[in-house]
Amino acid sequence: MSISTNHINYQDQRNGGKGAHYGKGPKGWPSDEKIKNNVSLGLYLNPEVPTRDIAVKVDQGVVTLEGVVRDREEKKAAEECIENLPGVIDVLNKLILQEGHKNV
Repeated sequence: MSISTNHINYQDQRNGGKGAHYGKGPKGWPSDEKIKNNVSLGLYLNPEVPTRDIAVKVDQGVVTLEGVVRDREEKKAAEECIENLPGVIDVLNKLILQEGHKNV
């Protein structure tokens, strides 16, 4: 038993106090649809992001954001609030700045 306990402690130390498999789901999980729902919720809950003007697409964990934002801060906030969600492999930020707000 002490060998098993030592092994667990070693794994916990290597992973910041979490087990070796922490944050790793089964193959194919989460689905693109689940990722899209999580991304949409993450954007919705971020007060810095105008979600009604943003479309979300997900293909094999790669999230594409398309639409219009007022400034670079909104564009950056949209990407940053979703990039570490479970299942998100990469974010393609195709958001464009609204006409008349490009000076920011």
